[in-house]
Amino acid sequence: GVRVTTVEDTQAAIWLQRQGIDFVPVADVDAGIDRLVDGSSDAFVFDSPVLKWERSQRPGAGLEVGAELFDPIPYGIALQPGSALREQINTSMLDMLTDGTYDRILRSYGG
Repeated sequence: GVRVTTVEDTQAAIWLQRQGIDFVPVADVDAGIDRLVDGSSDAFVFDSPVLKWERSQRPGAGLEVGAELFDPIPYGIALQPGSALREQINTSMLDMLTDGTYDRILRSYGG
């Protein structure tokens, strides 16, 4: 009896389909959030960092983000093959993960 929404053709949509959960597909995150705000949806399933950001940008909208991750999928950074930036990005990310910078940045966006 829960009306669920997610962005079509995303990992969230694939997960919902695998779970046998019916959902209303929308074109983008804004459309999904709008359905929550106007009451035409009870839940919007999508990437946790994106949802936390959206909540922070809509104070007073009454949005809540669940604490549990359903299907954790790491994000990546796409580069051209052979990019000189690859080693620099990898080193910087490792440093940020090791010294806590990554977690601080994530928390500043509601993560």
